[in-house]
Amino acid sequence: MHCNRPMSDDGRSCSYSPAQIFFISVGLVLITTSLTKVISSFGSASLLETPDPLLSLPYRPLLRFAAATELLTLSLLISKSSEFVKAMAVGWIAPCLHVTE
Repeated sequence: MHCNRPMSDDGRSCSYSPAQIFFISVGLVLITTSLTKVISSFGSASLLETPDPLLSLPYRPLLRFAAATELLTLSLLISKSSEFVKAMAVGWIAPCLHVTE
């Protein structure tokens, strides 16, 4: 992300808008949860082969799908999309994170 404000006099620091700070923090959460899901999906726990009661699919592919969805949202957050599109993506994935976590 680039700063939307001018550089300081020393030319080294730049301040971010509140929206940029929000999207950066969401991005950090998404990368953390997606990597955790990917690592967990390669485990040997028998629970990973247990079918989900709602979808009747094993948890292993569901974890990988959720991680891919989070990474896709992360790629949107670091793209040059408008803040509205980024906010819509975060608004869409937030309930999904709540359900899967």
